[in-house]
Amino acid sequence: MTIKELLERLERLKDGLSDVDNRYGIEGTMDDIALLMDDVDSFGVEDDDGEKLKEENEFLQKDSLSMFNRIKELLHKIEGLEKENEFYKKIKRENLL
Repeated sequence: MTIKELLERLERLKDGLSDVDNRYGIEGTMDDIALLMDDVDSFGVEDDDGEKLKEENEFLQKDSLSMFNRIKELLHKIEGLEKENEFYKKIKRENLL
């Protein structure tokens, strides 16, 4: 994968994430990031002339993993908020609030 191809995929991920409005969209984005991480790990990144970029590849792997973990944290927060919201709806239905 060349730097240009990597940047295009990252741009698509960024655009897709900005359109996400539910946890399923976030999970889909996580799958896309995981696939990109696998591609970088398997094939590495080349400059536009076809030479491997070892140092940059290591950075990209760490950075991708960091982004992936941050999105997982956000997904867990969303799930917690959904459960909390259901709890308050139940209390309201039972006229306890």
